[in-house]
Amino acid sequence: MEKGCIIFRTDNVKFFCITVLLLFSPFLRQNKRYIEEKIIKNSKALLCHLYLSYPMYCPNCKTLMLHNGTKVVNNVHLSSAGKKLVLSIRKQKYLCPECKKTATAKFKDTNYHDHFSNAVKAKLVRDLSL
Repeated sequence: MEKGCIIFRTDNVKFFCITVLLLFSPFLRQNKRYIEEKIIKNSKALLCHLYLSYPMYCPNCKTLMLHNGTKVVNNVHLSSAGKKLVLSIRKQKYLCPECKKTATAKFKDTNYHDHFSNAVKAKLVRDLSL
């Protein structure tokens, strides 16, 4: 095993999810159900439930936006303990009271309209370049 390499076992999944929380966004929080094991597309997966919300200002008029519901997105992350890790993120939706523009909280590890984390894409590029 390489020096500095960490292997995550099933009992370390909560630790891994908390690390994800701290690394990717200070605004990510655990949702009520938090973590569960599920079968997704005929393979075992760990589903980590998170909530993403922060104060947002309108890009148009710079007014503090109001909360306007939530939207759940699922992002595939790197595997852990031989299981796919899926981050189920409940993102806050916003509405500007002045100009009526809407927006959704952004998760910086995933590009707009993507469902795979940047870490997964980087691993695929490394694997394909061998």
